[in-house]
Amino acid sequence: MSLKRLTLSRKSRTLSVEEQAQEDVLHQLGLEGNRANPMDPAVMLEFHTWNMEDPPASAPTDLPRTFLHRLWLLSPQARSPICHAQADPFAEGSKEGGHPGLADDAQCAVNPLDLVTAVYLSANSFLRQEMTVRMAQRGFAVPLLLPPSGRGGQVTFLLWPLRAVVRMWKPDSQAEPGSFITEDMTSANIPLLSFVRLGRCSISKSHIANHILGGFQGPASCFLHRGMDGGRMPRRLSEGLVEMSWYLPSGDHDLDIFHEPVMVANFRGDAATSAGTDNAQLCFLCHHSAAIFVFCDSLGAKEHLQLASIRKSGSRIFLIMCSQQEIEMVQWQKDLALDKLAEDLELPKGAVFSYGRLGGEEELALTLSETLGRLLRDCSLQPVTLAKAAATAHELGITIDEGEDCKMALTQVNEVVKWIEERGACWYRKEQLPLQGPLWKRLVQLEKEECRLKDTERSAQRLQEIQTEKESLCPEKIEYSMTAVMRSLIAALSSQDKRKRAFFLRWMRLRLNEIVRQSQQITETQEQNQPITENQEQSQPITEKQEQSQAITEKQDAITAEGMDETSDDMRLHYSTFRGFYILVPEKTEKKIPPPEIKQPGTPVGLEHFTREMGLVFEMFISSLGGGSDGLQCFPTVAIDLLLYGLPFELLNGDASTMSPQWMGSVLSALHRRLPPGSQVRVLTILGLHTSSNAAVISALLGATFPVDSIQNTRGAFMLLLAVPENLRKDLACNFLLLINTEGLKCPGTVQEEDSGMNDSELATFAMGLSDVTLLNLPPTGEEEMRDTLQIAVNAMLRVKEAGRMPFFQAVAQSNGEDTKLLLQLLSRVTQILATGDKSLAISSFENLQEYEVSSSQQCLQGPWQSSHPMAPVRPGYSNAVLDHKQSLLAALRTCAANTPSITLLDFRERVTSLWETVVFDKFAFELKNTQVGEAYLDLCREFFSWEQAFIGYMESWVEVAVQLILTFEERTLVNGDSNGHQSLEDVLSRVKKQAVKEVEAEATKLFSNLEEYFKKGKGHVSLIEKYRGNFTKSVGILKEHMACEAIYKLESAQREHDIVTRTKHFQTELEAALEVQLGSILQRNKISEPIPEEKQLLEEFDQVWNMTISKLDLTPLKKWNITGQVLQHLRENLSTCGISKHLEKLEEFSSYEASDFIVDEEHFGYRSRMKQMFTDERRMQAQALANRVIERCRLYVMRKKSLKRDYLDSYTKGLLKIVDQALETKQFDVRSRFEVELKVHVCASAARSFQEMHENFVSERNPLTQIEETREHHFWKFVYNFHKRDQCRKAARAFTTLCLKPAVLDYIYGALGKLVEEQMRSGDDGLYYHSPQTFHFYLLWVLLQEDSFESYLEYLLSSESYIRGRIQDHIEEYLSGTGILQESMYKHLELISEKMLTAVKQIVAYRNESWGNVRLLLERVCDDLEGPGDVAIPRDALQGPLFQISTPGDRFMECLEESLAEMLQSLDEEFRQNGGCSTENIASKLQALPVQPLDGLYIRVRGCEERCPFCKAPCEVWEEDHTVHHALLHRPKGLVSYTCATSDSLSHTICPSEIVGDNQFCNRDTDGQYLPFRDYQLVYPNWNIPEEVSGSRELSVYWKYVLARYNSKFAREYQCQPAQLPEEWFSITQEEAIENLQETFTVA
Repeated sequence: MSLKRLTLSRKSRTLSVEEQAQEDVLHQLGLEGNRANPMDPAVMLEFHTWNMEDPPASAPTDLPRTFLHRLWLLSPQARSPICHAQADPFAEGSKEGGHPGLADDAQCAVNPLDLVTAVYLSANSFLRQEMTVRMAQRGFAVPLLLPPSGRGGQVTFLLWPLRAVVRMWKPDSQAEPGSFITEDMTSANIPLLSFVRLGRCSISKSHIANHILGGFQGPASCFLHRGMDGGRMPRRLSEGLVEMSWYLPSGDHDLDIFHEPVMVANFRGDAATSAGTDNAQLCFLCHHSAAIFVFCDSLGAKEHLQLASIRKSGSRIFLIMCSQQEIEMVQWQKDLALDKLAEDLELPKGAVFSYGRLGGEEELALTLSETLGRLLRDCSLQPVTLAKAAATAHELGITIDEGEDCKMALTQVNEVVKWIEERGACWYRKEQLPLQGPLWKRLVQLEKEECRLKDTERSAQRLQEIQTEKESLCPEKIEYSMTAVMRSLIAALSSQDKRKRAFFLRWMRLRLNEIVRQSQQITETQEQNQPITENQEQSQPITEKQEQSQAITEKQDAITAEGMDETSDDMRLHYSTFRGFYILVPEKTEKKIPPPEIKQPGTPVGLEHFTREMGLVFEMFISSLGGGSDGLQCFPTVAIDLLLYGLPFELLNGDASTMSPQWMGSVLSALHRRLPPGSQVRVLTILGLHTSSNAAVISALLGATFPVDSIQNTRGAFMLLLAVPENLRKDLACNFLLLINTEGLKCPGTVQEEDSGMNDSELATFAMGLSDVTLLNLPPTGEEEMRDTLQIAVNAMLRVKEAGRMPFFQAVAQSNGEDTKLLLQLLSRVTQILATGDKSLAISSFENLQEYEVSSSQQCLQGPWQSSHPMAPVRPGYSNAVLDHKQSLLAALRTCAANTPSITLLDFRERVTSLWETVVFDKFAFELKNTQVGEAYLDLCREFFSWEQAFIGYMESWVEVAVQLILTFEERTLVNGDSNGHQSLEDVLSRVKKQAVKEVEAEATKLFSNLEEYFKKGKGHVSLIEKYRGNFTKSVGILKEHMACEAIYKLESAQREHDIVTRTKHFQTELEAALEVQLGSILQRNKISEPIPEEKQLLEEFDQVWNMTISKLDLTPLKKWNITGQVLQHLRENLSTCGISKHLEKLEEFSSYEASDFIVDEEHFGYRSRMKQMFTDERRMQAQALANRVIERCRLYVMRKKSLKRDYLDSYTKGLLKIVDQALETKQFDVRSRFEVELKVHVCASAARSFQEMHENFVSERNPLTQIEETREHHFWKFVYNFHKRDQCRKAARAFTTLCLKPAVLDYIYGALGKLVEEQMRSGDDGLYYHSPQTFHFYLLWVLLQEDSFESYLEYLLSSESYIRGRIQDHIEEYLSGTGILQESMYKHLELISEKMLTAVKQIVAYRNESWGNVRLLLERVCDDLEGPGDVAIPRDALQGPLFQISTPGDRFMECLEESLAEMLQSLDEEFRQNGGCSTENIASKLQALPVQPLDGLYIRVRGCEERCPFCKAPCEVWEEDHTVHHALLHRPKGLVSYTCATSDSLSHTICPSEIVGDNQFCNRDTDGQYLPFRDYQLVYPNWNIPEEVSGSRELSVYWKYVLARYNSKFAREYQCQPAQLPEEWFSITQEEAIENLQETFTVA
């Protein structure tokens, strides 16, 4: 059933804004038509059963089916509203940038809550129940109160869906130690917590609730919130929705968040303004909630009023203030505000929480969780039962979803089951279901024994005894009359109202399961309350408390992160019933099983017992009375109605191991009439032990429900019918799929021990014999269970094969351990060997033999939950694992369709009847109770499998070595050491191929010997399987042929690969050489023109070299063969071998044969058949079906070969013709040879095109030119990379020479040059001037006098240091201009440093280590070698830059470095030559470049003491460096340094020695503004010694008197004052006298 899209006429009324928004959502999701015609569970057949993928929704209308499909897969993405369509056009918020979230809300069509609500509104009661159960399993919150929808709508209380949610938990308050509570969520008496919002709220209360329920494991995913996909989209349909979740403890304090169960309700929207009947949702929650958590940002008048109303309900109120403004308040202000608020609202202390005070959502959730935990421990929360709360809901005007039909059905069900509660199950089965009692089982045993008696004298006697006993039992059988319960049941099931009947069936199962749970809990309580006997006390010397602790520990030890793989059987019980859903794993119980001869008193009654009783009533009256009353004629129709509704039909009653043939035949006949004419079916059987959870697996894969409750150990084979959709009917060649589920295999306690093995054999053989595909379901753990499964399956296979059938097998494992993988491999070989040699059964060869790898993602389907805790999440990847298995199962069904014909239901009825007759009469080569044959066969298969693996492993290793020999072959390899003869690759290949055949032959001989030896020793019961020896022998032959072909193919492939590799290597060598030349050319051109070539230019250069290299090579492409002609030749040979000589003209049209459908006509049948009118539609249809199967098998065969990506082999065509020949040998009709010819032509012509394409693709892929062209882009980018790498190397080398080596060279040259010039200046003719500071001072004053320049005197007096340095510099330049020493020294040092650097680089080239490819490390090594002697210093700071942090081949970089170094040295040489003149400018520029300036050295030598006279600024002339008293030889008139007289503005002409002997005073900053006599100058300047002027002595400072007298007026103008008033005798001083005074002063002759 698909979603209904109906065009509804709009009423004339105007819809409100809310109603229009709701209509828009339903219309957007394509659900507007499902309000009048709601969806039922049948839609899942389309949405889930045959849906093998999980694609995202492509449009909003796909979201409902995506939601349902993912929900049935238990996918975490089920509620996601993401689709590829545009955002919701009706949502205003979605048009403007969307909202932040986990996904872009522009991809979300609706709010996820609207999606869930819309689907619930569009589903009927039964689909809602199924959805609720699965949402609860997934851990999602389920709707409790649906908001009103449409005009006049009311709030709906969803009570019915929750009745099917059954959970198990263990609270601390449970009185009995170790006991668990199992109840449906409507009957559970649990406190209810409600989360509501008043007004705006800045945080998500749903997220807080998830944190509380998740606890330390992180936030749960129960409630949708704004942080999830689409959570910020506006809610238009779900405003006012109330969701519910719960927390259930396991009894383990280490794992449980709360130790008592609790339900959590989440009210969506603003509780103060939410729509509803007088705000019915809030009233309901207030009435039944034990505590209400109210979230709000601020409390206005409306919120205060609503909060007061909530407080009057009597529920505990916890107020959470979520305002962000509180965060800015200090702590005492927050506390004061909370206390004031609690007082105003009359709330108890501790009932108000501040989000701002707690600091975050996690902290708030933790605080609320601790508060809730204390309340639960104190038992201060009032529990509530949802079923009883329905009365309150009705009073509030809330609609209860359980209408009159539901209530009437419950009344009918109670009439049926009331005696079970009152009298117990044993009494009920005996009195109300009497046909299933001991009488019936005894008759079944007698009939089987009668059928299996052999023709012996003792058997005849036993036969008479059986007849006598049967006759004695017949009166009791005839006296039977249908009980009142059965009449009531059949009346309810015969109702024409499908809805009433559906409610009745659902209520029956719910009530029966409830009764079983109650009975089990009563039994457990009674057992715990029984007094302990003395013997028990001795055997159990532990206290009650210790026992309880031990029980809890044992149950929780299995909760591991590994999930159910490591869970014990006891925990599997709880694992199943925690979920409380009927698709889960049947569990083991720890109860004591009564002795075999005593029936367990508490055996529960299930719905299957009622339908079984109905079938037995029908069988008894039809068989015994020969007709039956008219009232019985409707029984098959009722059974068909139940089957089509989804209630399994029991084919085989496992309790008595019998089948009711009349009942079965009537039901299948009625079903045949009910289905469309010509309907074809296939049978899928799931086979597994009672611990293998068959019902859970088939439900997960196909969504089909086999309602076997986990408490009821029902035994038997049950059948369901699934319709195949139109798009798969051609692939599966059927219209319907019959599902047969086996339950109760190896289940203890269901039958007497001596009959258990026999019944298991009968059940497994019967179920497997009916199937076309058998799904073998392996148990999750346990070596014994694995062995039992395999043994039962193998015994059934052997018996089914004798019946002429062999189903296809698909395995599913519930663990991915190594034992499971080995078991799957062994199972594959068991089936392959069993089918070997039988032309009608051999459907596969050894194509997949080499390595039967078991992929965990495709073979393992572990249980959904990660642990056994009631709140355990679903295992990650579970939904993907289910989809993988569904795809594998569909592939098996497709393969089956290609190899076996489908059947009608009447054919299936005959198959059932025939097979059951075979089982009843035990017409097998070995008896059903005999398991020794299967054990012997399985033991041999294990041994044989190990031999095969050794064979395969040895050959794979040998071939690998041979392949390497071929791949590494070189032409210079010698033959037997003969230097004159060379062997070719063809010689090596021929020799290795011959050796491979010998190796295969030798290994096959070993395998044959092992097989013969095994049978000769007679190990175990090997004599019982002597008939299967041929199967193993033929398997060896097939393996031998396969391994030989595989080895030859690999060797030939290695030869072709060697040829291609050789040619490719040659091409690459040529190409790399040419590209290297071209690269050098480009780099050379790029050196001249700095711009780097673009990729387009490089591509042109590369293409030129590529094309030129290709043209030089002899790349002959591989030869293409005419595969069509080869196929035709094999077809001719095949027809000749088959003795066919007619209709060969069809072969002439082989090459031009056009693909079309193969149609069987009358020309395919013989003339006699047509004359005798034997050619009927049935015969033609048989022939057509055979042809179709052959064609499909051949198509799959060809597809498998193409998927190998290999070249064509002749064996492919032979294998194809073998398939056709085997199929024709099994045909049940006569045809002319024309049929065979045309069928083979059709098959081979189609295959030839595929083989030709496969060959051409192989040749094209392995064409040397093609393979080389495929590397073109790689080589180009490698060329570009090398260019940039080389360019980078060149740049790095240039940078190193420029930034590091060149400064070092210049430093080496100029550093030595500066010292040389200084030494030359001191040792030359003028070196005397630099002997001492006094000498230089004398020389300087003498030169000034000779020059007679006022400007020079003025500069000297005011800037003596600058003047002196300038004089020295001029002297140096003058000296150097007269000699070539500077140029000679530069060339000499350049030659020395060049030799050093070139030597260092060459040494690095010869020295290779681990740093060879690291540029920076290489250059560091160069620097270390150059700096070793200590005369070269290289700056290394630049080496830390990114340019040098590269890795490149060292030889490449060193080449670039040598080249760059040579260029740099050559450039310096040319520069020196160009600037080698002796002009003043050249000399000055060279001197400036010197790192050690000769000027500095000379100046330091002559500068002397830098102290000056404090009055006249004359320099100190004391030589000693450590002198403490300063002394000037030649004091100056103070006017020379701008001093003026105190009484006038004329320059002062006084001299320091004369001032000391006078009365003059001085005042400066050193005296702090006070005047002191000159004679007391040492008070201020104690380190100066100024000689006193002695009367009569030779006049001092004649030199400076001469200077002042000569330039008096000029000094005055310079200093802007009046000339000095000089004595007249100063004007008479001559130059000669000044020189004489200078000589006397400095004692220079």
